[in-house]
Amino acid sequence: GQLGRVEGIGLTIGLVAYVSWTVWAASRGREDLDPMALELELDPDELGLHTAWTDVGFVALGLVMLVVGSQALVGSASDIAIELGVSDLVIGLTVVAVGTSLPEVATSVIAAIRGQRELAVGNAVGSNLFNILAVLGITATVSPNPLPVAQSAIQVDIPIMIAVAIACLPIFANGHVLERWEGVLFFGLYIGYIAWLVIDASEHGARDSYRSVALYFVIPIIVLTMAVIIVRGHRHRSAEREFGPPG
Repeated sequence: GQLGRVEGIGLTIGLVAYVSWTVWAASRGREDLDPMALELELDPDELGLHTAWTDVGFVALGLVMLVVGSQALVGSASDIAIELGVSDLVIGLTVVAVGTSLPEVATSVIAAIRGQRELAVGNAVGSNLFNILAVLGITATVSPNPLPVAQSAIQVDIPIMIAVAIACLPIFANGHVLERWEGVLFFGLYIGYIAWLVIDASEHGARDSYRSVALYFVIPIIVLTMAVIIVRGHRHRSAEREFGPPG
């Protein structure tokens, strides 16, 4: 498979449409706020925050460091792939993916600790959307040649990505909260996925056993867990409609 310029333009248009809708929805949400609540918002000058020019300077400095760091990351990741004798896809799914996602992890963790939990979730979802629509879209648009897509990515990695995105729906809709055990579940799935990449890339003897355990034990348990979450969420919403919110 390959990702050509036409597909890249389509993804980029999708990004523009999504950002436009987000800005529009946010502006409507702000208009719906109580005017008294808007008056109670604190003036940034009273909080002693940085001036706008200082913030612009930090953004510019961060972008320069990001470009330099990205070049170093790509070069080092390619060297690692050559040394280990694995494909660039595996390195991209592991070393590069983890390295580029660490800022999002730090941001979400700090936001959650500070009580800004919606920011933590929005950062993760927004980052994934940007990676798919912008990174792939812009790269495929400006690339002189179509981007090759490995068959293993089409058969394994992309379906797993779609399945995880679908699994988020019942969890996020279950009372609109993400419980700690659900976070542990997602993190455990990621560890299992990384383990599979390592075992598959090294052609370890346990590859067939690992695949069997995942197909016939882990995945059914995850599907059953999602079903239980959906049923419990439906019963909870039905109870609220009938008897009102608890408390």
